[in-house]
Amino acid sequence: MTLDPRPARSRTALVEATIKALNTPEPASLNITDLVKAAGVSRPTFYQYFSDINTLIHTAALEKLDTALNSLPEADPTDPSTLITSAASTSLLTALQADAVFFRNVLDASGNSSLVEELVTFLTHRLLLRGSATEQPKTTNRPLTSDYAQFIAAGAAWLTVRWLRTDFTGPNTAQAMGQRLSTMIQAATS
Repeated sequence: MTLDPRPARSRTALVEATIKALNTPEPASLNITDLVKAAGVSRPTFYQYFSDINTLIHTAALEKLDTALNSLPEADPTDPSTLITSAASTSLLTALQADAVFFRNVLDASGNSSLVEELVTFLTHRLLLRGSATEQPKTTNRPLTSDYAQFIAAGAAWLTVRWLRTDFTGPNTAQAMGQRLSTMIQAATS
C-alpha cells in the first residue's frame, strides 16, 4: 500500500511559504490567507497541520535552526576539545548570519522564543558531553550539572540573539564572535 504524498507536500509548501515570507527585510503582516495562497493549499489544510500562525512560524524556525545545527561537525565525547570550539561557534554563527533576516523576523514574531530554547538545548547537550568526557567535570569548584550547563548555554544563546541584530562587521564578524563565545564557554567550564 502506497501512502499519499500530498499531505507531506502541503505541509512542506506551507513551511516554505513562511520561510520565503520571513526572508524579506520587512515582511508584510503574516496571515493565514496570504500563506495558504502562496503555498497553494486550502485554509482547512493549514489547520490540519498548524493551530495558528505562530505554530507555523515556530515550525519553520526550528527547521532552519536544525539545518544550521546539523551542519556542525559531530562532537566527540571522548575529546572535550572538539565539543565547544571557536571553529564550531564560528560555523554556527556563519549559518545563522546567512539567514539573519529570517531569524530576526522570527525573533520579532510573538510567541517564538522556541528558537532560543532550541539553541540553549543544543549548547547544553554539548556542554554536558564535554563535562562527562573529562576526568574532573568541575567548574569553578562545582560539578557541571545540567542546570549550570543550561545557565551557560542560555548566556551564549542570548549573546547570539544580540549578535544577530548587529552589522556583522569589525568585532561583530562571525569569526570574532565565535572566538569570544568559545573563550567564554571554555572559561566557564574549566
